[in-house]
Amino acid sequence: MLYIISARKDIELEDIVEAAKTISPERSEIIMSIAEQLINEGMEKGMEKGMEKGMEKGIEKVARQMLDKYFDIETIASCTGLSKKDIEKLKP
Repeated sequence: MLYIISARKDIELEDIVEAAKTISPERSEIIMSIAEQLINEGMEKGMEKGMEKGMEKGIEKVARQMLDKYFDIETIASCTGLSKKDIEKLKP
């Protein structure tokens, strides 16, 4: 099932589940459980990536604010964990 989902971008997960129900009604519950697991895993991964991206943006915002207040690059790097090179890129 994973192969079908990754190989065929034109087929939705719901279509596979419906097809499986008609072919094998007694296994439809198992297939639904697998489909729900895949959906939940995808949602969790998406949320994790979103959280990471938000944290990165927040750290960059703090670094910009520190630059605006004339903090030196070493202090900004120490406080934010950003590299000096990344901080240089944030300069206006």
